[in-house]
Amino acid sequence: MRIIILNWSDGENDPFSYFNQQFRQQLVDLGHEVHLVPLDALLSSTLHLIQAAAPIDVVLTWQGLGSMTSDAPNGPTLWEQLGIPLVCLHGDHPCYNPANHQPSSHHVMHLYTVSAFARDANRLIPRQWPALFEEIPSFFVAPAAAPEFQGDYFVLPKNLTDVVETRRRWKHSCDAATYRMLSAGADAIELAYRNGNDRDHHEVILDMLASPIPKTVRSGRANGKMVDLVFQLSRELDQVHRNFASAFVLDALPDVPIRVYGRGWERFASRGNPQHTFHPFDRLAQGDWQYHSAFGIIDIAPHRSSLHDRTLRAMRHGAGFLISSSWRRDEPIHQEFESLFFAGDANALAAKVDAVRNDPAAHRARVELFASVFDALFSMDAFMARVRHHAAERGFMLPA
Repeated sequence: MRIIILNWSDGENDPFSYFNQQFRQQLVDLGHEVHLVPLDALLSSTLHLIQAAAPIDVVLTWQGLGSMTSDAPNGPTLWEQLGIPLVCLHGDHPCYNPANHQPSSHHVMHLYTVSAFARDANRLIPRQWPALFEEIPSFFVAPAAAPEFQGDYFVLPKNLTDVVETRRRWKHSCDAATYRMLSAGADAIELAYRNGNDRDHHEVILDMLASPIPKTVRSGRANGKMVDLVFQLSRELDQVHRNFASAFVLDALPDVPIRVYGRGWERFASRGNPQHTFHPFDRLAQGDWQYHSAFGIIDIAPHRSSLHDRTLRAMRHGAGFLISSSWRRDEPIHQEFESLFFAGDANALAAKVDAVRNDPAAHRARVELFASVFDALFSMDAFMARVRHHAAERGFMLPA
């Protein structure tokens, strides 16, 4: 196929440029012709020129960026003009930047890498063509030379929005009723995490709302006012899950050497624990060193049913990882590798950390086996075959 990947380079730490270069290499290795095109003011003219030189088969973009591109207000989208399908790979819940999730078009496919996010998109965003779910394969490539794993410490690479500060902000900026609702929601999300992370925190959020709102939303019959309420509440509370889990790691492991990379950890740094040190992030492309310690990374998935790009990257580096996630908990791929996953039980996490510290080479070997099983089940080739299948359902016959 002749594939275009849209690239937006202005995000914090510029993750998309790194992701897309790696993604492109994997697709090229499969025999596709792939071009990265900047998502800027020249996008339309650039794609028209490329299409005139040789037909484009499909365009890929992250988070729906560029999906509404049009040469005229209220005119056809660029994808309709060019007659090519745009595949939006969504890794975020649709409460974030809803406009990027909403374009409803024969030419625009919304494909979510977290099943719960696809479910909520279909519940809350009416469209002729429903959102799709596909497990994302690892779009990272292995480094040219195998790294040496040195340093008896874990790395926690995570920007933090401290839940303590979030609660303080609510108290000062919200009316009393809203503050009570948000606080109760945060309490419920934190309790669900401590109780095993076996409840979808977006379902926890929905259960907070008065009847008949939860039933109406789950049946897909929410009106615009109800959707706005759910999105607004979700934007405030969604972040509680991953940020509480991040803080839980440091609270649960006070005697474990951990190097934290990211912003927002001032409250924890002020404790002065010599085992926990805090450092700024660099651009994502310069971050390979995060995966080179003997113990590996501790990762935080954004949702209980997801993995995370840092875990996928650790797998490619042959590094160790432990991840806060209940991804595919009822399936053999989780059950056979349960030692790599954790939730809100501090004693259980400490035991898994101790096992890594006692034999980091065995831990990396376990991750290597997990990576081989994951790649066999969720290969890039199979993923692109599924993209072709979804395109064919809309009448686009993409070459293999």
